[in-house]
Amino acid sequence: MRAILQNKKRLSFILALLLCFSGLIYYLATGWDPVTYTRSDWVRFTFFTNKLVKNLPELDDKTQITFRPQDGPPTTEGYWVDYKKHVDTRKLENYLARSGYIKKTINDYGQSTEAWVIAEQSNPYHSISLYDEKNGNTKIVFIGMQ
Repeated sequence: MRAILQNKKRLSFILALLLCFSGLIYYLATGWDPVTYTRSDWVRFTFFTNKLVKNLPELDDKTQITFRPQDGPPTTEGYWVDYKKHVDTRKLENYLARSGYIKKTINDYGQSTEAWVIAEQSNPYHSISLYDEKNGNTKIVFIGMQ
């Protein structure tokens, strides 16, 4: 009888643990609201940040990364990287070029704008834009990451 009771306790504990783990996975995976974090948020940075974003030059613990799932066909991911300082755009452009991107003029809602696109693909949903803001900070927008 004692062995049966211990097995029930063990089984109940395992089921409770699985339920908690499932809830955590659901919470982390289904949020459609934008999520802002930094490199010091280990879980989000390690598991949910695209490799191209993770390896950006001069990424530090003050740099804010905003992740936002993009809906529509096809569903993709978007990242807004907000450096809290000025970063030499030549470093960023060299990094993108080494990663297989080329600078191109694209049509963005009726306006011509410069963006970085994958050289061997013509995916109109995937582009990267670099900005120097008025306050001197550098911002990078990744749209259509897969």
